[in-house]
Amino acid sequence: CDYNKAVDILTDYNDSKGSVSLQLGNIYNNEQCPFFDKKTALAHYEESASKNNAYAAYFLGKILTNKDSEFYDLEKGINFLHVAADADTLPARILLGRTYLDKESPFYNLEEAQEQLSLALESLENIEKKEFYQLSKTELQSKAQIYKYLGDIQMGHIEPHNYSNALDYYKKCKDTYEALGDTNNVILNSIYIRMAKIHSDKMESFYNPKIAEEYLLTALKNVQEIQAESNTGDNANFMQHIKLQLY
Repeated sequence: CDYNKAVDILTDYNDSKGSVSLQLGNIYNNEQCPFFDKKTALAHYEESASKNNAYAAYFLGKILTNKDSEFYDLEKGINFLHVAADADTLPARILLGRTYLDKESPFYNLEEAQEQLSLALESLENIEKKEFYQLSKTELQSKAQIYKYLGDIQMGHIEPHNYSNALDYYKKCKDTYEALGDTNNVILNSIYIRMAKIHSDKMESFYNPKIAEEYLLTALKNVQEIQAESNTGDNANFMQHIKLQLY
């Protein structure tokens, strides 16, 4: 791997479609690169986006909508994500859906979130229907994430909550991850807790404390395994949260 040589080679090529500046942005945006520089990366992405490169618009949106970024500019980031989404860029649609689901944001918009996530799911389903085509691991992970966010809408955003639809989406998320052999990750553990909450509601027809306990114990076991592997205290609060629900 030679980042300096890569930059030298790229700068010799015509950039009429913004593909060169996109790759330069990716290099400077890579934390493994010795001259990693977000500001320079943004400049290259902006140059690429000005030439109608949808993926550059996505990366700009991703950086600008990150609350932890020094370049955080939510409105500008959303605008770039829309540019990428309009070009049917899958990760942009998913990120837009997530962004619009933030209830603390001035841009909270449930209808827009549902539309973007539904379009993302439809795009993946259309790809899946193609003859001899099998979704990649990354595409299947994206599909699982979309199911999770659509489930969250049914459970925590619409009134009255639709627990039946939420459970359906959460189970699809779980099944997709399990088919990939991934049975322990942050998203999966969070839906175990959400499904447990549904089955713990005595006012609902889905009330089943035994199933709720099983989901919570699974989530607790998974988080404990992650804790043991990482050897940090990052998951301590999460474990305490699960234990409180169990008891």
